[in-house]
Amino acid sequence: MNDSQTTYNQPKNPTYKSHAMKPQDLQTLAAAALMPAGFRHHDSGEPAQPAAVTAAAAMAAKVDQLGQLHAAIADMKRKADQIRTELEDAGLTDIDGQLYRVNFAQCAGKTLTDWQTIAKRLKASPQLIRAYTKTGEASTRMTIKARQTH
Repeated sequence: MNDSQTTYNQPKNPTYKSHAMKPQDLQTLAAAALMPAGFRHHDSGEPAQPAAVTAAAAMAAKVDQLGQLHAAIADMKRKADQIRTELEDAGLTDIDGQLYRVNFAQCAGKTLTDWQTIAKRLKASPQLIRAYTKTGEASTRMTIKARQTH
């Protein structure tokens, strides 16, 4: 880590992503909130928007940017899936392109054992089943939906 980076206490979960404001954004917000109303101007002399409004607008812009990226990724995935289907339907196991090579191979399916059902069939108590049942760490789910435009 170089000298320009700052370390903050973060949860031990490496998949955790903080959605908190950056320290410099908080400093700007605090400075604007503490400044008397008469002093809040842009260099042009016009009254400045409150920091909370500009921070909210910045977050809204980030939401829109993220939505556009997800839409583009979904479109590219759809196109890639379509091309894969065309290549797979050709029935060849190896196909060479100018830059890439594709190889199709059959793989065995995943085997899962339903241990909970087996335990119930063997009449294990619910307490015993719970004692050997593990729950993963909580996570945050984000859903992105396009807003309705009239």
